Amino acid sequence: MCRWRFSDVGFCEDRAGHESHEGGVAASCPRQMSKLPPAFLTYGWCRVSYVIVNSLASRGVAVHVGDASRLAMCRYSRYQTSFTRYRSPYRDPQGFVADLVQAMAQTKAKVLIPGHEDVLALAQLRSRFPADVLIPISSAEVIAQTINKWQTVSLARAAGVPVPETIKPEIHAELVECALGLKYPAIVKTQLGNSGKGVFVVGNPQECIERFDWLVKTYDLGVAHWPIIQALAPGNGYGVCLLYNRGEFRAAFCERYLRCKDGQFGTSVFRESVHVPELEAHARALMDSLNWHGVAHLDFHYDEASGQISLIEINPRFWGALDLAVRAGVDFPWLLYRMAIDGDVEPVTSYKLGVRSRWITGEMLHLFNLVRRGRFGKTVKTVAEILATRPDGYDDFRIADPVPLLFEMLYYGSGFLSSGSTNPIEEGMIG
Repeated sequence: MCRWRFSDVGFCEDRAGHESHEGGVAASCPRQMSKLPPAFLTYGWCRVSYVIVNSLASRGVAVHVGDASRLAMCRYSRYQTSFTRYRSPYRDPQGFVADLVQAMAQTKAKVLIPGHEDVLALAQLRSRFPADVLIPISSAEVIAQTINKWQTVSLARAAGVPVPETIKPEIHAELVECALGLKYPAIVKTQLGNSGKGVFVVGNPQECIERFDWLVKTYDLGVAHWPIIQALAPGNGYGVCLLYNRGEFRAAFCERYLRCKDGQFGTSVFRESVHVPELEAHARALMDSLNWHGVAHLDFHYDEASGQISLIEINPRFWGALDLAVRAGVDFPWLLYRMAIDGDVEPVTSYKLGVRSRWITGEMLHLFNLVRRGRFGKTVKTVAEILATRPDGYDDFRIADPVPLLFEMLYYGSGFLSSGSTNPIEEGMIG
């Protein structure tokens, strides 16, 4: 295997790319001097991809970025090399992959890094890419299982990982019977959906049945894809972040959610690095059983008082709080890149504890949602908490690269204006 020399790097700081035509790609930065293979990164509108751009570019990697939106924040980063507009991976996965194949050829990128749940489309259509394109992800079959919340419950049970009591009704009468016997509040959620999409807290049997029926009707779900109903797991939200190399563990990191965009649930907006060996052990047991390859993030609820642990979901991809792990000393993007081109990396398990990071736009969305719901007292309290807590860094802001934050806000603003939601759902995301 060809091995690249990581010390042999020249860094081009100014990587201002220019947008190409739809489905095409701009020429890469002519000043690029790095001898490391270029990378191509998808989902450029998201702060997760912004963190990946910063991680790899700071090491001297030319990072080409793609997205379906002209407002993609990474397009406006000084650290990207070029920007490509491609078709939606949700509405048109075939077209999405065709555009990526063309972009990879034109940029000469050798490593393709999925920024979000477009990872499934890439896994399913991996054969469309030339053999020398490196895509460090698991098989399509395993990724599809981990994205599906109902199948995740089965995987966890088989691996001995605790999950909340979960039911998927097969007939409507079973739904009614289940709803009448539940302890409330409870959770109704679709089998597919990321970042809190398709997840609802219900407070009584009538609300449970109505929300279930609404989801089935709104998203035209067949019986096999009906939503699931879960008991509300006690405790606070935690995340375990992992890197595997063809079934072999390579890195771990644990985070505690201090505040989420939608209150107790959804994407975290403020969090800190912690060490909880019990959570890591459960996470590794599950991913070991899947012979995992690449990165993964597992959401847990953990009740510190009782010790009760509940797996909530698996994200078979990079995660929202990625910036925290990088700042604490586990640079997952760089480790994944190195693993792809060099074959392997040394395991990383130690990191700084008590590091905190904040998602600026997420905090603003959280406050906006509180105001919309008329929770003015909670809004004032949250503002005071934000002002009183200074993070070690931000997901979506770098003082030397401030413009992407503006476009992230514009992206969410345009999504709200078109959908009326701060967490808009694109066709194909829910199912």
